[in-house]
Amino acid sequence: MYKRNVFLICILVLLFGVILPESCFAGSIDGDLKGDQLKDIILVPLEKDIEIQGIYFRKGTCLRLTSEGRIFDAKIHEAHTIQGNLYYPGTTVYFDKYGKVSSVRLDRDQRIKDVEFRSETDIYFNQDGTLGLVILGRNQEIQGNYFIKGSQVYFDENGNLNKAYPFIKGQKIAGYETMLRWPVMFYRSGKVYSLCLVNDQIIKDIPCLAGEFKYVDFYESGNLKGSFVAENANISDINVPKKSKVTLYESGQLESLLLSDKIYINNKKYDKDCLIMFDEQGVISSVNEDCGYYITNSEY
Repeated sequence: MYKRNVFLICILVLLFGVILPESCFAGSIDGDLKGDQLKDIILVPLEKDIEIQGIYFRKGTCLRLTSEGRIFDAKIHEAHTIQGNLYYPGTTVYFDKYGKVSSVRLDRDQRIKDVEFRSETDIYFNQDGTLGLVILGRNQEIQGNYFIKGSQVYFDENGNLNKAYPFIKGQKIAGYETMLRWPVMFYRSGKVYSLCLVNDQIIKDIPCLAGEFKYVDFYESGNLKGSFVAENANISDINVPKKSKVTLYESGQLESLLLSDKIYINNKKYDKDCLIMFDEQGVISSVNEDCGYYITNSEY
């Protein structure tokens, strides 16, 4: 089988071009091939427009074929459309084992799936062809959010921002200094849904706690929806102990309070681990005496 595939590759070389390693070179994404498999990749520059394995390529395109004979990637020489997307000269297009585009590396600024991307950006597609993970090759703005080079950005099935992983500690996203390796989540509009802060920060008059698993949540309007409290604070006329978890109505009125320590409300004592719910008028609507959060999380 191996000899047969090598023979087919040689036929392709004779028909469509000669091996020119100085003009055909590997891109930076290695697809699903690793180790010894990469050693078997053969470079084939095309001398005319041709369809290979059901994919149309323009003259000058530089193909890399695996030892099994499938197309691994293509470096575009003349602009043309592959599987619904227009790619420009210099772009490297990578294919999966089924012949579908799995990822691309852009050589110039370009709009893909209605999103403008900067050059040197690596774009990975989902199996249905929608945008998946994007690793930014340049600083750029996406849906009103500024991301630095190296940020990992994910999109939903409709091509809207879904989440992003900061590239450096304290990277500012939507004005907040974010925590490395913890995702920033977005509404479809591009507004921030939740994030983890690298430093404590006062947001809408609430001292919000930084750290792992200490998510700060927002309404789409930008108003604070919930957070852990970084220090003792008065919220809706209630003295909230530090490290308690609060959620707010969009008006800013306290909606729920998960206590990290005992407090008194209207002369009644509520102990640590008690979850208190409030209506929009500030009246207690329900109480869970022991939710177990601070018992199971020993750091508290």
